[in-house]
Formats: sequence, structure tokens, C-alpha cells
Amino acid sequence: MKKPYLTYALSAEGKLVHIDSVANGKECGCFCTYCGEPLQAKQGAKRKHHFSHLSGTECEAAYESMLHLLAKEKIQEAFYNRTSLYIEFEYTSFCNQEKCIFMSHSRRCSNKERKRFDLKTLYDSCEQEISYDNIRRRSDLKFFSKEFPKRKPIYIEFCVTHASDEAKLHSGNKIIEILIEDENSISSLVESGLVEKSKTVGEEWEGRKIEIVAFYGFKNKDYNNSNINESVWLTRCAFMPSGKIYLSNEHCNCKQIKRKDHRALCEVVFSAHNRYEAYNYAYTICSQKYHISNCNSCRNFVTVSSWFDAPYKMCKMYKSLQLHLEDFRTTGSFDTSRAKKCRFYSQVNVILDDTVEYFII
Repeated sequence: MKKPYLTYALSAEGKLVHIDSVANGKECGCFCTYCGEPLQAKQGAKRKHHFSHLSGTECEAAYESMLHLLAKEKIQEAFYNRTSLYIEFEYTSFCNQEKCIFMSHSRRCSNKERKRFDLKTLYDSCEQEISYDNIRRRSDLKFFSKEFPKRKPIYIEFCVTHASDEAKLHSGNKIIEILIEDENSISSLVESGLVEKSKTVGEEWEGRKIEIVAFYGFKNKDYNNSNINESVWLTRCAFMPSGKIYLSNEHCNCKQIKRKDHRALCEVVFSAHNRYEAYNYAYTICSQKYHISNCNSCRNFVTVSSWFDAPYKMCKMYKSLQLHLEDFRTTGSFDTSRAKKCRFYSQVNVILDDTVEYFII
């Protein structure tokens, strides 16, 4: 892979200068930003203008060092010379309901938005290579306020190939770590601001996520949102005075769940991901609450199937009750409320799983 050209170098006075702002050849008087060796300016007509080492031996870390210094210089200049310099990151506001039956795999409903702040309205100073307040490390840039010295500063860390260590990033300071890939990425920061973003390297479904601009130590979430109302998928079990239960699956706004069938003694609402347990659970809950017998909550009422029949529920004591199998095979034709007077009724003791949540309305 062809190495990128060095377009910036240090002048004799230690200032970062562009290739087109110096004399051509050895007269440029410039030095490598990494090793400090003399450079020559190559400003020919065929190739892009660039610096090279006079010794002829190229410095492996020169380009990385150049980008690092250039990023610090350009962002500092932007802060002092432009009317605004923004930072922007994603903020997540979670529902204030800590326990909600509609949470899927502990995922709380949330709203996401982009928070945007102008550094120029918060800080009046930006300096290079300033130590952190609470750890013995130096930052690439530090934004701070002389007018409001108690305001928490923001530190900037640029990385080209080596990311900052975890101890620094999680030290409790407000840190923005920025991956610098080339000069264009620095120009983008100056024009668009320090905007949180990432990219995926490799195939989307198995690629590796790389943070381009990452924020550490910033308040980026809360758990106080009472205005979230999501459309949720629920299972509703209406328990009738007869002991029958009518089950329905539906979409509903989580803040507007109300009783639908006022003939019912109650309605038990489950999250739809518990819909398979809902029927038996609802019978157990309601039978215990109202002491109403129904075949569906009897241990003798079982599901049967055969190679020529769809599954259906029947009573194991049907012969003793002088019933026929045909009485059960037609869905909805058997009166399950007859359990109230059945001498064989024996309520199933369903053990309710603590993970299956519900509420009664």
C-alpha cells in the first residue's frame, strides 16, 4: 500500500506549516514532526506536493504524528476563529416505569434524540497538551472556562492508530475520543463539529464496529420519561361469570389499556410474548380469585390429538358423564361451565412462573 504524502512539517520555529507555504527543496527549513530530522519540500508538477526526509530514509510514524499535530492545531484554530464549534451526541430517555410487563428481554422503551451544544457558549479557552485535573495524563486539547472555573472541562483525545487506554477514558472526565484517518477527516471536524458517529468494517451482519467520534463521561441517558407511549402487542383474557375465558391478541397503546368487555368479571393482560402461557395462567388466576369452576381449569380436561384430527380438548371422564367424543371435537361446542356441577371436577394447581408478568383490569 502506497504511503500517504506528508503535507505538513515543523518550521525552525516549531510551527506546523503546509508544503505550499515554504520554499522548495532543501531551502524549506522544515523538520519531521516525529523524528525531528530535516526535510526537503518537493513541489514538482507531476506529483502532489509533499515533504520527504533529506536522509532518504522515511520515518514510519511521520504521517501519524503529522495528523495528530494537525488535528490539534485545526480544532484549536476553529474554536478561536469560528463563530461556533459544535459537539453532538445521542441522548436516550427511558420510560420511568422500572417494571413493565411489555419489556422484551429487559429492554425498556425509550426515545432517542441528538443533543447539540456550542462549545463557544460554554467555554472561553482551548489549550494543547494540558494535564487532566484528576489523573497524571496529558490531553491533546482541553476546553475550559476561565470565567466559570468550576465548570467541568472537556478533553479531546485524537488517535490515528492507537486508541486511548481504558483507564483514561473511564476516569470520570468528559472526554471525546476522535479517530483521525486522513486530512479530510480533520476538515470534516472543523466544518461539521465533533459529532458522535461510528462505522462498521466488514460485512454488516458480522462486521466490526469502530467508533469514529466517541463520547465518555457525558450524561447521555435518563430514566425519567413519563411521556413515552408505545404500541404494544398484548394478550387479553376476559374471564366471564360462567367461568369461560375469551382470549384475544391485539395492538394497544401502553398508556391506554382499559377494560373492553364490561360483562367480564375481570380481564387479565399479558405481554404477547407470554401468549402461550396466558390461557392456563388466566384460568388459574381467575379461578383462585373468584372460585368459579370451569372445565378448562380441571385436571381431567386434557388436550388430545391423532393423525386424522386436529388437537382438541376433552374430558377424561366423558364415559362416566355419559358424554360422547363428538361432543368435544367441534371447537366451541362444549359448554365448559358445566364444571360448576361436575362431581369429577378437580382444579389444576398451575404453578405460576415468576417471570410471566401480568396485570388485572
